[in-house]
Amino acid sequence: MSGTQIQRLRETLPLVFEHKARIADQFFRSMFHHAPETRRHFVEDFGRKKAILAATIARIARIADQPETLDRIAGGLVISHRVYGITHDQYQAARRALEEALTLHLSDHLSAEELADWTSVADMLVQRMIDLSA
Repeated sequence: MSGTQIQRLRETLPLVFEHKARIADQFFRSMFHHAPETRRHFVEDFGRKKAILAATIARIARIADQPETLDRIAGGLVISHRVYGITHDQYQAARRALEEALTLHLSDHLSAEELADWTSVADMLVQRMIDLSA
């Protein structure tokens, strides 16, 4: 990501943080739509998983210019998801779900460029998870 993109992410982080709960809720609705079989992994402490997702979104925006840190986060997520046997298609569903959630809840608040930065950094994270899970 360019320095300009990183700056826009950091400048819009407070706004995105305001919408974190709605983004997380929409992510899971979209995820269960695209990959309904994943619902069985969320039978307990669902609120905690939403909070983790929201925190991860904020964290990746802060470290988008640090590929080694992004790799550590992605690697940790891959390890924690390995127990569920997440497939390549389910990671792709997560990518779609995250982009849909960001677009739905941020498109009225961010410029097209800012929204593209957010979907790009989310895509970077999911792609690293896919790469590391192979």
